[in-house]
Amino acid sequence: DEQRLLIQRALLEDNQVKNEREYYITLYGKESELDGNPTSLKEKVKTFIDSSAEHKTLIITGEGGSGKSLFSKLYALEELQGTNSNGYIVIHASLSQIDNPFENLAEKACAQRDIKFKDQSLLENFMRKKIIWIF
Repeated sequence: DEQRLLIQRALLEDNQVKNEREYYITLYGKESELDGNPTSLKEKVKTFIDSSAEHKTLIITGEGGSGKSLFSKLYALEELQGTNSNGYIVIHASLSQIDNPFENLAEKACAQRDIKFKDQSLLENFMRKKIIWIF
């Protein structure tokens, strides 16, 4: 689908992905500070996405420079390049670069990745798809 290819191309052209991808080290995390067993962040995210919960919000936190942004870009790229059997479209956008994210966030995030809609009905149709938003 055209939107997937546009998103994939934007991620492949992303400077951070181009410059740091080969040096990336898998991130491990905990569900809480009390959890003593770190697990692969990628596996935790996949498990969360595949869960049956109707409303899903996952917040990944960490120190500045710990790899959250690169992880999210690489995760999105991997989902877009893979078989993506769950049918999701993955969109990574930089929240810090979106002016007033409290209004029209999805549309602004799409625009940041060069996904443009000719009219409101096309945007509404796109928003009905299963989308993983990564900010």
